[in-house]
Amino acid sequence: TPYFTAATCQLHEAGYQLPTCMTDIFTCLIFDAISRAKGSFYDSWDSVPSNMRELVKQLGSFAAHMLFRNQVVFTRQELAKYCLSQGAQHLGLLVSCEVTAMDPTPQFRFSHLTLQECLASKFLAEFGSLRPAVIRRMEDKIG
Repeated sequence: TPYFTAATCQLHEAGYQLPTCMTDIFTCLIFDAISRAKGSFYDSWDSVPSNMRELVKQLGSFAAHMLFRNQVVFTRQELAKYCLSQGAQHLGLLVSCEVTAMDPTPQFRFSHLTLQECLASKFLAEFGSLRPAVIRRMEDKIG
């Protein structure tokens, strides 16, 4: 798709190895966003400053909760509930939705649904606080 073509080109220009799978694309996009925000090059989680790792953790928690609510568009107030400030918006992983006369409230979404899913998966895999709820929810939907 055009999104992934553009993302791959952006990552190549930034000096990252060409990604070989979707997870690599999104991981590198997160590293690139942090690198641009901090003015340094990061290509592994160990090299990312702790405050940025915490921000990614918060984004992952938020992404997971929004997915469980089948919600991909959210307000600034919902971001604030997860302690996600302007910093999260400035990384470029969240984008503004168009404000209309019918709904003048500023809203946001992740730059791509798969990015939201990737962040949620990373959070659940690493911190697992929602793992039992996820399994129950999946079992409920399947059976």
